[in-house]
Amino acid sequence: MLKLPILDELKTESDVEQKLIFPLLTTDHPYGLGIPSTHVLTKLSIRKLKIGKGQEEKLYFPDYILMSEGYPVAIVEAKIPGESLDIAFREARLYAYEINAKFDEGINPVQFILACNGEAIMFGPADVDVGRVVSLDDLNVSCQGFADLQAFCNFGVLQRHSSALAKKQKPDRFWKPKKFLGGSTVQAEEVGRNTFGLALSAEFGHIFAPETTEDRSVIAKEAYVDSKMSSRAILPIDRIIRAAKPPSETNSQLIKDRANPTELFSKLRAGSSLEQKILLLIGSVGSGKSTFVDYLIYKALPADIITSTLWCRLDMNSAPVSSEDIYKWLRQRISEKCIEKYPDEDFDDLDILKKVYGVEFNRFEKIQGRLLRESGDTIEYNRELVRQINEWEGSDEVRSKAISRYCCGERGKLLIIVLDNCDKRSRDEQLLMFQAAQWIQREYRALIILPLREETYEVYQDQPPLDTALKDLIFRIEAPLFQHVLVKRVQLALSRMNGGKTQSAHYDLPNGFRVECPRTDQAFYLASIIRSLFEHDKFIRRMIAGLSGRNIRKALEIFIDFCNSAHLGEDEIFKIRQHEGKYTLPLYLVTRILLRGNLRFYDGQDSVVKNFFDIFHKDNEPFYFSRLMILNWLNIRFSYKGTNGVRGYFPVSLLKADLIGLGVPDYVLDRELDFLLKAHCITSESLNVGELESSDLIRISSAGVVHLDLLGSIDYLATIAEDTWFDDQNIARKISERIVKIEKHFHIHTQLDNARDVVCYLNEKLFRLEKSIGSFIAIDSSITSLWSLDKAKKAIDSVESAVRVDEWFDLDKRYQSGSIFSGRIVNRTPKHGLFIELEPGIVALLHKSKLLPDYMQNDDFMQNEIIECKIIRIDTINRKISLDLVVNN
Repeated sequence: MLKLPILDELKTESDVEQKLIFPLLTTDHPYGLGIPSTHVLTKLSIRKLKIGKGQEEKLYFPDYILMSEGYPVAIVEAKIPGESLDIAFREARLYAYEINAKFDEGINPVQFILACNGEAIMFGPADVDVGRVVSLDDLNVSCQGFADLQAFCNFGVLQRHSSALAKKQKPDRFWKPKKFLGGSTVQAEEVGRNTFGLALSAEFGHIFAPETTEDRSVIAKEAYVDSKMSSRAILPIDRIIRAAKPPSETNSQLIKDRANPTELFSKLRAGSSLEQKILLLIGSVGSGKSTFVDYLIYKALPADIITSTLWCRLDMNSAPVSSEDIYKWLRQRISEKCIEKYPDEDFDDLDILKKVYGVEFNRFEKIQGRLLRESGDTIEYNRELVRQINEWEGSDEVRSKAISRYCCGERGKLLIIVLDNCDKRSRDEQLLMFQAAQWIQREYRALIILPLREETYEVYQDQPPLDTALKDLIFRIEAPLFQHVLVKRVQLALSRMNGGKTQSAHYDLPNGFRVECPRTDQAFYLASIIRSLFEHDKFIRRMIAGLSGRNIRKALEIFIDFCNSAHLGEDEIFKIRQHEGKYTLPLYLVTRILLRGNLRFYDGQDSVVKNFFDIFHKDNEPFYFSRLMILNWLNIRFSYKGTNGVRGYFPVSLLKADLIGLGVPDYVLDRELDFLLKAHCITSESLNVGELESSDLIRISSAGVVHLDLLGSIDYLATIAEDTWFDDQNIARKISERIVKIEKHFHIHTQLDNARDVVCYLNEKLFRLEKSIGSFIAIDSSITSLWSLDKAKKAIDSVESAVRVDEWFDLDKRYQSGSIFSGRIVNRTPKHGLFIELEPGIVALLHKSKLLPDYMQNDDFMQNEIIECKIIRIDTINRKISLDLVVNN
């Protein structure tokens, strides 16, 4: 509810602004106008404009501008008590006029004026001299004057006005280049099948993406990456990734050598003193926490720890998410895992059951069993014992505790329960997993190991059960470098090839022949791909590492997709085979595969690399720069401490307040923030993967940084041009015509032309944005850096400079179709016609079909003669020019 100040509290203009106007604007209906605070632009960023004429001319800016859908729609002016409302209203109107004059004809965004001097509020449209007045005393829900003010400019009214403006500005239609090519089947055309790569990944995919316990065991034993390897050759993208570590480091102990984690071993030797304690294993997403646990269990544990512990590993991914079911599930899994450790013992055998339920059996023997034995009723004794055993077996609680006691406590072993993947859940589900861990801590005489993401620890470190973890039982592991993990996995695959006796692989040539390949060819294939990924000045490795962050699983998935891509065609495979694995794939091809996967035409939804400039073309006024502005805003703040003390984390509300004031519609921000979160370009401190709330803290991820870097890639710009909406049909159609034929699709001239077209188009949109925003905001470099296309422009200029030495470069721009030129005849042949020189190095054919039959005898067509020709068409890719003879009457 709005609590209004009394007049005596309003001493200054600032008092009127902060104690009266701002609460009135932002308090929800029916007590206020219901305008979100993110839509209220303050004088700190409002531009001063000249208002008035002659002697009355002065520089002026109001106290607030109200924004809606990127438009400034209302001006709010504050004065100290006693000052004239008429003057305040007039100044606000004049400012509104100056803003409206900077927009296109018929587009007058500022339509609402409010002026307040603490005693009363004057409100009205921008085109009236004097507004209506409501007194301070009447600003309550029971007064008609306040109801009139609310009806005049509540947030819904502002939205309807801005929506009508946006629809008026919106182009009639949008076109996407690839949609000119045909229906969805054509647009989703695959470039074929890389049968060689598919066969390879089918046979060795389990090495790169292990799923079974057996596969994980092999990786732990034969392809585990130690920390010494990970510390070498740290590149800039690794520094960006690692710089994102939260301050959980100060509360944890780093395991310096994962191959020999002596810090952890010394704790595990404490035996029974660890019962009912929590050990935390902290690491980033995909850093290898699960693999590290595999490595401990299958290879690294010293003999004395192996004999004194029993490891019970539970995959919480498959745990039920209801409190009614999870505890039963846990008891059953703990029982199963303990029994698995003793495959030679029959837990259905009566003698074993008596040992398992030793405590319960002894209690039975002391009372019921003793009475029945003393009575001599053996049959009844057996019946009662069977009933008791069935009761024990039927109780998950009794059975689980008895089995864990028999398998561990009675053998002097420490039960270690690993709750793996308990942090791969939504916030509420994750809290349930923690409640389950706390329950196990109470119920079982065991050490609980919780592998956690760094962010999870940061958010919940003060909540049960994490708050019970002793500091000397909190350990941290670093993510290994992707290239080292990949090389280890490839080495393992190669060793399997050399030692295996499976069938040979094959691939199909374009002419239909099937070529059988011995094992060495598969080895060459993997070796060549590895070489290609880490060649090219480390650009591609940085791209893969950045897109996957510290998530090694995701990086390996990208690698598998790369191997399977049919863009890596049979001609390239043949070169790999010829050069015996020493062949390096060209950079443009590697980039193409990462951008397009197995598709010929780029799909921003399907690709791991997203289109920065995608829009929802059915919006009232589509906004092209929201993703770019969000990521740049977060990137600028990456090194600064956020509101929670962690570097780079800032509230959604703060980002929205800045970007809404720069013309980004609020509904666009909401949608694009959710998109970037799902695309892993930003991360949320709350680990939320659904819709973000205003209070959520977010930070740019390494994938977001990579996307910002890709603005400087001509391949990226040309690729997204295919899947971008244009309101200019001619541009969209030109791009479509360039990519329709596959032999021209990926040519450097096509890439350059498409990149240039999309950047020029976006630059025009940027010009319009800067013009409208500049009408009421003082634009400086801190603002323009949010939407800058300079990196893209430099990329185009760089490639143009590199190819300009080619005489054919840009020839179609210098000689338009239909233009007439005078050229020198350099040769004539009866078979072809006349060869005409346009300029040094460029020779075109005037075909004999365009000449009279006697052209070989015509002296006008002798060598070195000058004739006039018309250019019909220039094909810079195939280096062909079609000409027609100009006949002068």
